Amino acid sequence: MSAVQQRGALSIFASVLFVWVGGYAAAQDGQSAVVETIGKDGGALCVANQEGDTIELGIPAGALTEDVEISLCPLSTPASDAIAAHVFPGVEILPDGLSLLVPARLKLMPAVPVADPCMVVLYHVRSAEFVVPLDSGPASEDDEDGENSQDEIAGYLSHFSTYGGGEPTRSEAEALAELAFEMIPAYDPYGYQAFEEALHIAVQTKKMIALLGGEDPYPNNVEEAVLSHIKDFLAEARPEPPCDPDYIQATVVYFRAMSLLGLPVYDDLEKSNEVAAIRSQMEDLFQEVANRCLRQLNLTINIDVIWGENLEKNYNGVINLGWQVYGDDPSYVYGTGELPVTGGGQYGATTTTFDGVWYVVAEGSVVLAEDEAGMMTDLVLELALRGEVLEEVVSCNPFACVSSMSSYHYETALRLSLKGTSTTVVTIEPFDEGVAITTTTLEKVVAPLEQ
Repeated sequence: MSAVQQRGALSIFASVLFVWVGGYAAAQDGQSAVVETIGKDGGALCVANQEGDTIELGIPAGALTEDVEISLCPLSTPASDAIAAHVFPGVEILPDGLSLLVPARLKLMPAVPVADPCMVVLYHVRSAEFVVPLDSGPASEDDEDGENSQDEIAGYLSHFSTYGGGEPTRSEAEALAELAFEMIPAYDPYGYQAFEEALHIAVQTKKMIALLGGEDPYPNNVEEAVLSHIKDFLAEARPEPPCDPDYIQATVVYFRAMSLLGLPVYDDLEKSNEVAAIRSQMEDLFQEVANRCLRQLNLTINIDVIWGENLEKNYNGVINLGWQVYGDDPSYVYGTGELPVTGGGQYGATTTTFDGVWYVVAEGSVVLAEDEAGMMTDLVLELALRGEVLEEVVSCNPFACVSSMSSYHYETALRLSLKGTSTTVVTIEPFDEGVAITTTTLEKVVAPLEQ
């Protein structure tokens, strides 16, 4: 049994030995673990380890599709010494291996402040010898709670496992990068997911090297791997039509890798022309697959929430939905968007204004509508819109103005006809002691890649 398998077996065994007390569990080594059931609306877990470090896991709306019992279990000893200077012993997040649709945010507030939090990386422990730095997200991103502490260290994770944190040296970072490049697999027609995962790991280790400063010792490694795999993929016999699920996924993976990571740049004119030709072929293939096999829809939404006669709040914007079709069978529909929240009004002597954003996750399916004889009459989109609203509410009376920030979850369901796109649908439903009037228009996107 490998070290990873041993840790997995031990984590399962340890979870059985937890003693449950009001959402907390006492682990075998005396550390206190926190346990919460979190569902599609998201949530957060927070726990302190024996050293006094605070560890927080924020799971956004849309990351889970059902209720899951999640455990945040501090470690007493680090699970890896690949980065020797530990900032905290680490944490195990259970159930191990659970994948998230939207990345969760792991945040550490060390009991003993580090000299430079920017030089600390949180990482996923893949083995005792190998760790993968977490993506820290946009440098300008504010803390989710609105308080951006310099003592906080954060990273984003897409699945549950064992995580740690430390201050890497240059030699440690380069050693991890060497291992990461060795993990990039040789071309396999059905190995595109493993290739994409290996690229992500390689890019994260390169970011760690960049964090430490100095010249990049591996300037073209990732780009050359992308070029090599795309060349082999383009040389493969293609299905006709090119709408086989694996072929669609491979096309998307390789195009995404080329778009995000680029292809190598050479001074040699012959090599440069070859790269340009490969890029053009990949772009043309992706355009063809998207036009022939993918459908995109624009959902224009206007929601008026009305309280009485004088106070109104408005959500308005467009969500771009991806709808993938395999052959003649309808499939999954998904999209995200940000809808501005505005409005206000007069209530007695008080004037109120709203200003914010609804961060929407739209998810659903296209189902076949049939008549009594079993003949198709329509394609119907059954969609759930859900997500968090973050807004500022300003209330002013003749004496003073008060401003406050509020956050709440908003969710609504839609049933729309694809046969009758470009038509408007209006629904009315209760909302927070008022009424919500939802007006939606569904339109097909003629050129999906231009969206």
